[in-house]
Amino acid sequence: MNHILAGRFKEAALALTDAIRADTGNIDAYLKLGWIYRRQGKLRRAVQLHRELSVRTGLPPETLTLVKRELALDLEQMGRFEAAQQVLEQAAASGPEE
Repeated sequence: MNHILAGRFKEAALALTDAIRADTGNIDAYLKLGWIYRRQGKLRRAVQLHRELSVRTGLPPETLTLVKRELALDLEQMGRFEAAQQVLEQAAASGPEE
């Protein structure tokens, strides 16, 4: 987190990648890494990461909603507005049941 706050995104990405290797269940690290990819303009990598997370089984509904929100932001930045809207609609339709 200190690397992100200091604007050292390359170092942050390396640290997050190490964290993910140590614990593949560290969804927060995946989300932060995807954010860094998007911020650096590595949109295809961000989309791939978020898509892979979105099909992972066993994620709590709140976490899956966060993943889909990040995916929609990736797609929006790519100019794929309809695809981003579809992801958000899917997230809303499959949101937590009351």
